[in-house]
Order: sequence, then C-alpha cells, then structure tokens
Amino acid sequence: MVKHKEIKWLSYLLLTSLALVLFIGGLSFGFLKIEWADVVRTLLGSGEKQTTFTIFTLRMPRLLITFIMGIALAISGSVLQSLTRNDLADPGILGINSGAGLGVTIAYLFFDFGNSNIIYILPLMGLMGAGVTFLITLVFATERNGAINVDKLVLIGIGSAIALSGAMILCISSAGREDVQFIYGWLSGNIWGDKWPFVRITAPIVLIMILWIYSKAQTLNILGLDDISAQSLGVDLKKERKLLITASVALASIVVSVAGSISFVGLIIPHIAKKTYGPKHQYNLIGSMLLGGIFLMGADLLGRNIFPPQGLPPGIVVSLIGAPYFLYLVVHNNR
Repeated sequence: MVKHKEIKWLSYLLLTSLALVLFIGGLSFGFLKIEWADVVRTLLGSGEKQTTFTIFTLRMPRLLITFIMGIALAISGSVLQSLTRNDLADPGILGINSGAGLGVTIAYLFFDFGNSNIIYILPLMGLMGAGVTFLITLVFATERNGAINVDKLVLIGIGSAIALSGAMILCISSAGREDVQFIYGWLSGNIWGDKWPFVRITAPIVLIMILWIYSKAQTLNILGLDDISAQSLGVDLKKERKLLITASVALASIVVSVAGSISFVGLIIPHIAKKTYGPKHQYNLIGSMLLGGIFLMGADLLGRNIFPPQGLPPGIVVSLIGAPYFLYLVVHNNR
C-alpha cells in the first residue's frame, strides 16, 4: 500500500503520464498505422488531410469516450462497494448495465426519434432503466429493519442482469437486421457512441458528478464504518446513502447507454485502488479514476489491434480479465 502523500501524488502523476502515452498510442495504432511523429505534427495543426481526419474524426472521440467511461464505471463501482461494504458490488453485476441496456433497447426499437435527438434520448432512457432496476433490487435486498443485505443485493442483481438480458434478446427477436446488429454490438461491449456529440454531452455530466462524489469523500469514509459509529459522527445515513447510490447509478447508466455494456471495470479497479491507496476515499477515488480510464482505454486499444479491421469489442477483453478476478474475489471473500 502506498503510504506517504508525496508518493501517492507521484503515482498519480505516473498514471496520468501512462494515460497520455496510451492516448497517443491509440491515435497512432489501428488499421491505418500513423507514425508518432505524424500524430504529434497533426495535433499541432500541421498534419496531412487524411491523417487529420483519421485522428480528429475517427480516433480521438473514441479514445475520449472510452476514457470517460472507464473513469465513470470505476468511480461508480467504488461508491457502490463502499456503501454496500462488499467488494463484489459492481454496476454490471448489480443489474445496472442490463437495466440501462433494456431502456436503450426499448428507446432504439420502439421510439421514433431523429439522429439529432439520439444523444439525449438514449442516455435518458438508459438512466431510467438502470434506476428502476436498481430500485427494485434494493427493495428486495432490504431487510425489515431497513438494513441492506449485501449478499441478497449481489444475488438479486445477478438474477436481474440475466433476466433483463433475456428481455433485450426477446425485444430484438423480431427486429430488423440493422437494429439487431446495434443491440448485439451494445451487449458485447462495443463502443458505439464514438462521435464528438456524445463526448460533448457526456463529459460535462460525468465531470460534475465525479466532482460532487469526490466532495463526499469524507462522508464515504464514515459510511464505511458500522451504522452506530456513523450516526454518532452526525451523518444522516439514509439521506447520504440515497444521494450517493443515485449518483453512482446515474454515473454508470449514462456512460453505459452511450457507449455499450461493459462489466467488471467497476469491480476490478476500485478493489485495486483500495489495495494500493488505502481505505480513505480522498486518495483511492483519484486512483480509481485514473486506473479505470487507463484500463478501459488499454482494453479498447488491445481489442482494436488483435483482429483488425473490426477488432475485438473492449467489453469482451475486459470480461476475459474480469471474470477470473471475480471468481478470485468470491473465493477470497468466502475464506
């Protein structure tokens, strides 16, 4: 565990540098290879027309939306794990991703809206679907005394995710080929909202919500204690939990609805950040944010270059890493 403040901030600087290297690498590598010198030249405004189009129109918005999604899922997972006091809590495992997916599926298949409205309709429907799903999960996982049974929460969340995935498949069973390809691409974790309008609508919302969550870092530290200790420190448990859960669900559902269903980022990254930076959220939230963005951006870069030109969706790459880690956590928690 990183202990001294100076070392922690140095590690943040190193992670930021790594994110920048991955970002430049993402602009360079792909079906059309661009030399690093040409990438830098294009970023400075003196690149060729084709290179400029490839970097600014095709690759940069995808990298940004992927980085934003990794940050949001990691922060959402960190908050959920702290509130439930369970390392297995994750937006995907708790059914949030599937709830958002069903909302997106219903909006995409049964609502008639223009291309200009898609950046507003899909995140809104995703948010509604995720919110309703998590609310139902929370109701069934709450005991008579008002306490949340975290074991029930995880199990009901997994069951909800399976049921909602089945509902999505049922919805697309009679859909057209193009609609089916979109939904299946979404389910496999393919980044579909990789255009500038999605970046412009998503980035400010995610930034504001993350800043608000970070302002609640001390509250999250207190909520990590038992309820009696937290109440003795003057924290309104019900109010703060509702606000933070709402924020974490909204954060995950917004990015999932504009990018695709990607699980395990909110499971793996917060766990690593807490192991590295300790239990204080003033530090591990920053670590989660940087690690989450790096992890998903790296998964996307790896997937795009394994089987060019279509590549492998980052959701599949993340699942190949996340599923064994999830099993490890289950066995570790049981012990």
